[in-house]
Amino acid sequence: MESAKYDLLSEDEQRVFKKNMEAYKGCFGKKLSNKIRPVFKALNSLQGRPGLDVGCGGGGLTCALAQKGFNLTGIDLSDKSIKAAHALSDALSIENVDFVCADIHELKGKMFDYAYSFDVYEHIAYENHVSFLKVVYDALSNTGVFFIRTPHLFNIRQHIPGHIGLPTYRELMETARQVGFTPKILVGHSGFATSLNYAVPIETFLERRVLNAKRRYTFLKYFSLANVVVRLEKNGDCTQLQVV
Repeated sequence: MESAKYDLLSEDEQRVFKKNMEAYKGCFGKKLSNKIRPVFKALNSLQGRPGLDVGCGGGGLTCALAQKGFNLTGIDLSDKSIKAAHALSDALSIENVDFVCADIHELKGKMFDYAYSFDVYEHIAYENHVSFLKVVYDALSNTGVFFIRTPHLFNIRQHIPGHIGLPTYRELMETARQVGFTPKILVGHSGFATSLNYAVPIETFLERRVLNAKRRYTFLKYFSLANVVVRLEKNGDCTQLQVV
């Protein structure tokens, strides 16, 4: 499935288009991939409300959610990805989605009820994590929520070039609290958010008792913690969730 906009894409942009068309189709399969399942399920109650896809890439997931009734704005730094995303939404005849090539800090003046980010946080340097979360916080309505999925620092498969800000649960949740969010863990692949902070004690145990990197990773995978997956609530009580 192509569109008039597809014909205007460069070779690289067409590759991004095709990759994201496959990602789009994958969202409608019988079994969602583990990568997107928790946040995809957590978003179900937010259909019809304005949302923000932070780091949308070529728009595969954005278009899939829009097809299900979500009103979304996708933002990304890559002009190539945004052109491919426009062509994708055009090919699918999806109108309730907008794609913008811009830095996250250019969002001032826009307001969203929720935001989500897949595999973006790890590409942001540690010293910029606070400012990144703050600009999303400011773009959310008073009852807004921000869902993040990012590889864990102990995930040895994710130590690759470009991953300059791999977090632990402790780091991301403490940073979120600095901004004003109340962080909650998304449990496994259920999409259920809990205030029960079991991830940080496990991290602390691994830091102190398990020095072998492969064993740390195996341990995290067993507890479905190899990726940091959280719900950040703007209107929550930050005193409720204590890091231990």
